[in-house]
Amino acid sequence: MATLRLAGIIFATTGLLGTVCAQEAAAPSAPGKLTVTVGKSLIIDSPMKISRISVANGELIEAVPVNPKEVLINGKAPGETSLIIWQEGGNRIPYDLTVRISPARLDVVRQQLARDFPNEEINVTYENETAFVRGLVKDVTSADRVMAMTASLGKTVNL
Repeated sequence: MATLRLAGIIFATTGLLGTVCAQEAAAPSAPGKLTVTVGKSLIIDSPMKISRISVANGELIEAVPVNPKEVLINGKAPGETSLIIWQEGGNRIPYDLTVRISPARLDVVRQQLARDFPNEEINVTYENETAFVRGLVKDVTSADRVMAMTASLGKTVNL
């Protein structure tokens, strides 16, 4: 007789409904994938009572039990981490969490660069926890200023 395990219903703070995942208990549990933005939250709803939660890197997210069937996830810093939720009865629900940088924060840096360097073409993109800076400036001092301003986003690479 096969037993089914419900892996959870995920609601983002935007009100969008995530996915429901059912698996046979005998099958290995593949982690669910979640994304949260720095400074934002999402809620994980469990159909069963939650007995314990564990976060691999507490510097990236905060996991707060809201009630016996809900966990609030707060994005603290960009990066990737894992979350495991244990339900009553021993079921485990693993999640891979990606915490992304706020698009508004990236826009602020781009706007500041445009104000401070109006005659320069400087492009800043953000991928995989790294800010990539492309463009040309008039001298090394300007390049150092651009990199210092971009460093507020985290790790930077001068291309």
